[in-house]
Amino acid sequence: MPSAATATPRSVLYLLPVPRFYSQLGGIGGCVAHAHGVMDALLAGGAALTVLSEERPGGAAEPKADWRVHPCASGGKAGRLLWSRRFVAAVRNTVTETVGETGRGPGFDYAYMRYSVQYAPFVPATRAALGRTPLVLELNSFAAQLPGAAWRLYGRLERRAFLAADLILCVSERLRDDVARLMGPDAAARCVVIPNGVEPSRFPAPAPASAAPGAGRALAYCGVLKPAYGLEDLLAVHRELEADFPDLRLHFLGEGPLRPVLEGSPDRGRDVVFHGPVAFDRVPDLLATMDVLVHTTTRANFFQSPIKLYEYMCARRPIVAARQPQTELLLGGAEPAGWLFEVGDRASLRETLAAALADPAEGEARAARGYARVTAEHTWRQRMAGLHAALADRGLLGGGRAAG
Repeated sequence: MPSAATATPRSVLYLLPVPRFYSQLGGIGGCVAHAHGVMDALLAGGAALTVLSEERPGGAAEPKADWRVHPCASGGKAGRLLWSRRFVAAVRNTVTETVGETGRGPGFDYAYMRYSVQYAPFVPATRAALGRTPLVLELNSFAAQLPGAAWRLYGRLERRAFLAADLILCVSERLRDDVARLMGPDAAARCVVIPNGVEPSRFPAPAPASAAPGAGRALAYCGVLKPAYGLEDLLAVHRELEADFPDLRLHFLGEGPLRPVLEGSPDRGRDVVFHGPVAFDRVPDLLATMDVLVHTTTRANFFQSPIKLYEYMCARRPIVAARQPQTELLLGGAEPAGWLFEVGDRASLRETLAAALADPAEGEARAARGYARVTAEHTWRQRMAGLHAALADRGLLGGGRAAG
């Protein structure tokens, strides 16, 4: 059986069954960073990559794959259902094109699909359309995790979707545990934990904003602005810190439904900048100009693998992050690579930010340790090597496949 070193795919089919994936929030968010990270790592490893999607990102950052776009004409529920059926047909046609009518053509080594709650009913049909091509299902969250009887009922559809996959890529151990608890042992047996990652070559060496005369000090949060991520706490704490750090500016790099709430909040300080959507290829340069990068969240999101944290580490800037399983793993230890505050505790956030701002030299030292960690252990190429080793261990890469 192939080892991790020899388990390298020749050709991969990347499935993105999510209408408006790029345009819905102006091309921002961890979902885009994840998709491009996986695609670019596969291409860098020498795989031929075919992408089926509803739209394509365009621009210089677009992965150099064979993009096959199938637009969704309507944004309504009925239109999306019809599009999903057409997407399944497109998968079947693409596979048939590569293997030929005799089924003896080269085909794809595997198909990699980002899980979408709305596409869940079509995953079994997609698996059938793939024939003998194994299906890897990338899982970041799922509907049955949400409270309420309706979501638990939908979980029955999700279980069928999970059981159709040959391998389920969970981004955290907490997420895998949720699959085991809510979807059962058969679904859990398909799971492998592979956290998110980063591509270091995207990130330039930083020049702190405060190094420029009169620039002031800059805090930044990068990501989608939405509820249940602790952003209201960050806004309020920035206002409190202005008394001790009058030149402190807070930057929100991103767009989202919470922006109007934050803009109109009575807790908003004097100097807050909302940048709106930030293009994927501009994120590294902006992060490099900040003095402290902030990751907030709530306990409801402890199952996540925050891509922004890997990007913060690669930006080589001091980090203040909410304490959760993955931030402790990445930033903690005897020689910390950042500062951790207690989730949901504004006083803890304020004290931790003040400590980071008051000691730039220590911040640089921790940032350097973070950069060393992330480049040594958490690149997208390393993540893909782990995935390919898991596929090989299960007989799904390099010969043979599990029964679908």
